[in-house]
Amino acid sequence: MEETRRTLRQWREAVQNNEVAIPSSMPVFACQYRPEIQWRAAELYLVRGWTCQQIANRYHVTRARTWQLIRSWVDRAMALGYLQTIPPPDSRLQRTVEAEKPVYLFVPSLPAPVAAQEQAHNQ
Repeated sequence: MEETRRTLRQWREAVQNNEVAIPSSMPVFACQYRPEIQWRAAELYLVRGWTCQQIANRYHVTRARTWQLIRSWVDRAMALGYLQTIPPPDSRLQRTVEAEKPVYLFVPSLPAPVAAQEQAHNQ
C-alpha cells in the first residue's frame, strides 16, 4: 500500500504489526503546531493504541485537532524518512535459512556403569 494513502488507523496497524519501522526516539518537529505535544500524541496513537478522543482529553484539545496533529506528524516523519516500510520476509530466503539450520540427532546416553567404565578407561 502506498504510504501517502494510508489513514491514521492503517498507519497504527502497520506500526503495531511491524510493517512500518518507527524510531524509538520520536522526533520533534519544531515548525509544527504544538511541537511539545505533537510527538507525544503521535506516539500515544501509533505505538500505544490510544484513540484520538483519549489524547484530546489528556491534552485539552479537540478530537479533530488531535487527528490533525498526528496526521501532520506522520506526513512530516514520512517526508523526512523517519517512517520506513519493512518489506515482508522473502519466502525463498526463509527456506534457505531453514535449510541451513543444523540437524541434531538424538543419541541415547550410555547407562551410568558403562559410562563410568569408559571414563576410567580413557584416563
